[in-house]
Amino acid sequence: TEALSEINAIVDVSAYQNSSGNNQTIWVRLDSDIDNSCIGLGPYIELVVNPLPELNTPLDPFYCVAAPNSLSLDLNFEFDAVILGTQNPTDFTLDYYATLADAESGIGSINSISNTTNLETVFYRIFNNISGCFDIGQFEIDFINIPQANSVPTLAACETDNDGLYLFDTSALEATVLGSQTNMSIAYFDALGNPLQDANGSSISSPFPTTFLTASQTITAVVFNGSCTDAVTNIEFAVNPNTNFSVEDIVICDGNSELIEMDLEAAFVDFNIQWTLPDLTIVTTTQPELLVSQLGEYQVSVANLNGSCEVIQSFQVFESEPPTITAANITVVEGTSNNSITIDEAALGSANYEFELIDENGNLVAAYQDLGYFDQLSGGFYSLYIRDELQCEEIVITIPVLYVPNFFTPNNDGFNDVWGIKGVVSGAYIFSKISIFDRYGKLLKTMSINQNFWDGTHNGALLPTNDYWYAIELTKSDGSVFIKQGHFTLRR
Repeated sequence: TEALSEINAIVDVSAYQNSSGNNQTIWVRLDSDIDNSCIGLGPYIELVVNPLPELNTPLDPFYCVAAPNSLSLDLNFEFDAVILGTQNPTDFTLDYYATLADAESGIGSINSISNTTNLETVFYRIFNNISGCFDIGQFEIDFINIPQANSVPTLAACETDNDGLYLFDTSALEATVLGSQTNMSIAYFDALGNPLQDANGSSISSPFPTTFLTASQTITAVVFNGSCTDAVTNIEFAVNPNTNFSVEDIVICDGNSELIEMDLEAAFVDFNIQWTLPDLTIVTTTQPELLVSQLGEYQVSVANLNGSCEVIQSFQVFESEPPTITAANITVVEGTSNNSITIDEAALGSANYEFELIDENGNLVAAYQDLGYFDQLSGGFYSLYIRDELQCEEIVITIPVLYVPNFFTPNNDGFNDVWGIKGVVSGAYIFSKISIFDRYGKLLKTMSINQNFWDGTHNGALLPTNDYWYAIELTKSDGSVFIKQGHFTLRR
């Protein structure tokens, strides 16, 4: 109609786009330029527009891989059926390319692809073998790393409080399990498959805490990414039994043996005990005791049966030092109502010492005691016995204590028949004078320390019961002077 009416002529025949479906007839009208007569008219051109191949692009394909370049995909096998869909495979040619340029030119097709990177782009060209039409699409293949759970060496420690627990340093645990992997999640479970809990009953999730208080147990770490098969590894926490103990230095007598015992905080049945003697002899036992006789340094090791935990301590065995004493180490308070003896214990030696005192008549004044002090002494000659606490050796020294009696009974009964100063050491004084007076000041007797007794007579006559007075002056060879005045009673 348009050709007959000469309207809507196609102006640019080189760039015409059909407008009436896949097929269209183009009419051609040929007119004479001379007389405008119609020379020809008819449907000389048939336009046929074939449809492009249908593109069924794969949606988010992914594959689990263990490592880069560990998988080679046959692209035709994996994706031809998806991309062609319901289209007849014999009518189309499907090729794959690494670049868009190759796909557009139709050269350099590929049949497979490897996981060089985690995300690979594939271009494909589908060609209609009948119409010669083609179209190009692209999709990405996601290569996802298969989770790996690296093994963790057994975390072993020795308990410190005998409660079976230990505070482990777990700051590197999760990093060890994951290694260099990224985009992974991790979960922890106990031996029963329950979510792992800490000592307070709180669930433990990733990231694993830097410290973990636990008894011996095996936990499971599961590494996952939500796409590929999970990886599992077991982590063992081993809290090995230990024991704390104390052992003290010991003092023995020369040539004797002594049983030394350890003070163990835990039962020793699960431990081996090794003693190293001063001569480096080694004694292994399960008993926490040893009979020692050598002097010197000992070492004792207590280890659990598998040898994973060991505590070592040293101790010394000393020989008890016998006491040594001189008069210079003794302080005597004498001539008083409370005579006393004090021993300078620090001068005796390095051991611990005991002291016993016996009077000149063999009577026990004080049995062995730790304190080197005796008081309320009546005077006279005392035997002081000193020994170390192990009773290795005992020494004795005689100690004179001056004492002025306050009465005497000269009745010849053998008791207190004369009056004189007790505790006098012959030859200890370079000067001595003892004077006795009656109540009126009459001098009745003068004597030296070497004739230190008065029988209660004056010029052969018996003096009556009464109080009498004395004046004593004694000078020792070291220049010290003892002066005392007082009175005493004569009783008949």
